[in-house]
Amino acid sequence: MIQSIRMLEELNYNKSEKVNNVTHSSNPNKTDNFNPSPKPSVSFSSDPCILSSSASGTIPLASVQNLGVNPKSCPKRILIIGDSHCRNLKDLLSKELPSPFHVSVNFKPGGTFHDVAKLCVTSDPPYEHVIVIAGTNDVCRSTWSSVENAVYDISETFRHSKVHLVLTPPRANYTPMNKYINTFNYHLREISKKLNNVQYIETQFLFHFNDYAFDNLHLNRSGKIKLCRTLRHAIVNKHATVGGRQRVKTNPVNVRNSTDSYKTRQRDHSHKYHPSSSYYQQFKSSHLQSRGSRHFSRGSLWFRNSTSQYNRDHIQSRTGPDTEQSTRIFKEDRQWRQCPRQLNRHTHQRVDDRFRSRERHAQRFDI
Repeated sequence: MIQSIRMLEELNYNKSEKVNNVTHSSNPNKTDNFNPSPKPSVSFSSDPCILSSSASGTIPLASVQNLGVNPKSCPKRILIIGDSHCRNLKDLLSKELPSPFHVSVNFKPGGTFHDVAKLCVTSDPPYEHVIVIAGTNDVCRSTWSSVENAVYDISETFRHSKVHLVLTPPRANYTPMNKYINTFNYHLREISKKLNNVQYIETQFLFHFNDYAFDNLHLNRSGKIKLCRTLRHAIVNKHATVGGRQRVKTNPVNVRNSTDSYKTRQRDHSHKYHPSSSYYQQFKSSHLQSRGSRHFSRGSLWFRNSTSQYNRDHIQSRTGPDTEQSTRIFKEDRQWRQCPRQLNRHTHQRVDDRFRSRERHAQRFDI
């Protein structure tokens, strides 16, 4: 009985060998091994975070969990591509971003949008954010159709990533080239609004004259730090820039505050709101009631308006033996100061005589 069972097992084993050995050529001696259900070959990278961020879908999640790696703790990958403006941005942007970010840079000095589109390699691991800095060498050189096609190619290559399109920085010396740069940036904004995964980074009011190098074209260290801070707001804080089809809050670094105007600073730092001594503080309420929220545009506060409650309270609050007389003299003196000297010579002479009489009175009684 046992021998018959062993013979049946040998027959089944021989049949399986015949199925695996299949001839594919006319030569009967040459056989090819055919595997009906081959196992998928998985190439494990040395970096487990790159393995977990793979977008091919052939690697199961269990294999990542077996490695003891949490996918959420893996650093997010950021790619910077563009022209010579990308130089030294890796170190500066890495300092601005939090720790779970990995920055890589690939740029071509003097490259156009068409050259930048060729730098996009699909074999690299997927990136969460892609920063494109180009256009300086395209203004008045490349055709708009080539620039538009290059932007579409970049968007299609990184269709699973968020593409941040940095607009072309203007020149520092305010040349007529800035007019063409503004037109070029306008068309870039219109393209980014059509694409869902592309948002633009505004640079028109971001840089100052001191943020440029000696050639008035490239950015120096301070200018690149400003650019990296703007990119940090766009990457970390989603409500920091304007781009794509979603209008979000603008960046407070490159947008001037509407309340920070010249009149506001003049009003906040004027004598009306910030008195210099406690003597003027007691008349502040009556002054605000009489004059409202208006501020003094010209002239001195003391001789500006002789009929205001602010000036009357200063005089009427004085104490002394000759309060009424000194008040009347001071009012006449103030009226003379408001008018030209040629029209009030008699008033000026009368005021001087009364002041001299007061001095004689003080000397007589040793006041």
